[in-house]
Amino acid sequence: MADYIWNSDGTYDKAILTTLAALEDTGVFEYSSVESKELARRVLDFVNGKAELSDDDAHKFQKLMQTRPEENIERLLNKALEKSANEFGSGFIPQRFNFAINRVFSRIGSNLNTPFLERFLEKQLELADTKHTFVSFNYDLIIESCIEKRSPLAWDVKSGYGFDVERFITPDGALEHMEQFNGAGGHFRLLRSNKLNSLGTSSDLIKILKPHGSLNWLLGFNENYHFMNATPVLCLTLDRSIGYYPSFCCQHIQLKDETGWNLSEKAVWPNASLYLIPAADTKIRDLDVVKRIREQEEEAYRMADEFYVIGWSMPTTDLEQVEIIRECVQKRNKPIERITIINYNADHIYFDRIRDIFGVDLLDLKISNGGFCEYVA
Repeated sequence: MADYIWNSDGTYDKAILTTLAALEDTGVFEYSSVESKELARRVLDFVNGKAELSDDDAHKFQKLMQTRPEENIERLLNKALEKSANEFGSGFIPQRFNFAINRVFSRIGSNLNTPFLERFLEKQLELADTKHTFVSFNYDLIIESCIEKRSPLAWDVKSGYGFDVERFITPDGALEHMEQFNGAGGHFRLLRSNKLNSLGTSSDLIKILKPHGSLNWLLGFNENYHFMNATPVLCLTLDRSIGYYPSFCCQHIQLKDETGWNLSEKAVWPNASLYLIPAADTKIRDLDVVKRIREQEEEAYRMADEFYVIGWSMPTTDLEQVEIIRECVQKRNKPIERITIINYNADHIYFDRIRDIFGVDLLDLKISNGGFCEYVA
C-alpha cells in the first residue's frame, strides 16, 4: 500500500496516506518505532489542516512503511475492527482501511494483465449445460470485470453475487456527492441510489460468491462501525458495469426513490462503508446476506462435479473456510470427478493439505505448478 502514497501527478493520495498514518498512530501495526509514530502524527496533522507536510517527511514515512516487516492484511483489518469497538476515537479506522484497500486496487486495476484470465473464463463459460460457481476470497473486482468483458450477457449482477441486489450508486454520482463536503457547510444533498432491475437475458448458471465481501459493496453502519443487517448497495456505472467506489468516505445514501421527511435507516444510511469481512470476524458473518452466500457456497462444494483451486494459499487467518470445504466434501453423495490445482512453485506440503481437505489421493489431483499463465497457455 505504501507504494501508492503518491499520485502520478506528484500529489499525495489522501486516502492511502491517511490510512497508513492512522494505523501507525493507533497501534494497529505490530512493528512501530518512535520515528514512525512521530512521522505518522505529522501526517495526520497535515491531513487535518494543522500543519504542513514536507516532501522529505512524506518520503521518510513512505520508506518506513515500505521497509517494515510484512503483516497479513486480514489480521490488520480485524485488529482495526477490534480497536474501533473497544477504543474511543478509533471508530473510523476500519472504514479508512477499507477505502484505502479499494484505492490501491482501483489504481492498479487498469494495469493488470488479464488476457490469460479472460481466456480461461471464456473457455469455461463456453461449456454446454454447465453451471459455474466462482468462490473468491479476494475483495477485488477482477473476476466479475473479466466475465463482463468476455461474456457480458452471461452474468447478471442483480443476482449474480448470490443475493438480490436492490439498488446501486454510480462512481460519478458518488464523486460529485462527496465533493460538496469540501465546502463551507450548510445543507447537504443525499447520495441518490438507483433501482437495479434484472436484465432478463442471462441465466442463473453463473454465480460469483464472495464470502469475505467485495470492493463494490456498500453497507450502512452504526456507531463504532457496526454494519447494519441489510442488503448492500452496489457501485456500478449507469450501464451496469462493475465499478470501484471513487472516494474515501461515503455518507447519506438515499435508499428510496422518494424519501420525503423519512430519514430512517430504511430510507437513508447516514454513514456507509465498503463491505469487507476479515476472515476472523464471526460477528459480521451472522448478517443475512453473508448467510445466503455461505449457504450457496456450501451447496457448491457438495454438488460440483469439478473443482479448480487457483492460487489459494489456505492462510491461517481463514481456517474456517478450510473446515467448511472439508465438511461439505465429506457430505457429498458422489465423488468429485476432477480437481485441478493451479499454483506457482508450491511445495509438497501444500498439495498434501489440498489432498487432505478434499479427501482424495494425491494421484487424483491434476497439478499445474508453473503458474496460471503457463496453465492457460
